[in-house]
Amino acid sequence: MCAMACVWAGVSRIYFGASIDDAAEFGNQVKIYCREIAEKAWYELQVEGGLLREECRELFRG
Repeated sequence: MCAMACVWAGVSRIYFGASIDDAAEFGNQVKIYCREIAEKAWYELQVEGGLLREECRELFRG
């Protein structure tokens, strides 16, 4: 959902920490990957993941 909002807004680059797979470890998730959405955009959208991944995973632990 967030990645598609970025496409509609014309964002050129997305950075994220924890992946959808990381999130799925802590609850149910629909596995639609950010990179899949970026590949379908009508313009070049760069995606960089894994930034501060462990710190982001800690947020899921609460």
